[in-house]
Amino acid sequence: MTGHRPSDSEANSLSQRVPLTPWMTASGMDWSALTAGLSPEILPKGGILYQQGSPSDEMFLIVEGRVRLECCHSNGKNRAIYIVSNGVTIGEAGAMFGGTHDFQAVAVSRCTLYRIPAPLFRRRVEAFPAWPFRSFKLPPERGRF
Repeated sequence: MTGHRPSDSEANSLSQRVPLTPWMTASGMDWSALTAGLSPEILPKGGILYQQGSPSDEMFLIVEGRVRLECCHSNGKNRAIYIVSNGVTIGEAGAMFGGTHDFQAVAVSRCTLYRIPAPLFRRRVEAFPAWPFRSFKLPPERGRF
């Protein structure tokens, strides 16, 4: 059994609807309802925000800088999945539903970020139910990977 291979016109249509870039940014979004009462922290370049398999007990808002999400394989090699930057949240699914992190998050530059504990995140989502949908509307940033 063979899979469906899209025609050239289908592939072109898809690539115009789904920007294929490893960079994600959401500069300019207002996250004040999420970060109220919290203080930003600094993560140095090379710092690990969380490790693959660690408990998902908080989520993060990247205010400034870049964080690479990568898959760590048993052979010791890491594979970059994508890079997030200004205004992007990561770890929200785990903070909402529990479990462990599927990827490792590593700062590729000095980062300013907010660390939001899972219970606080869940309370704020209950207060602002439309908030989670914001993360699915992020415009990709063009850049080199």
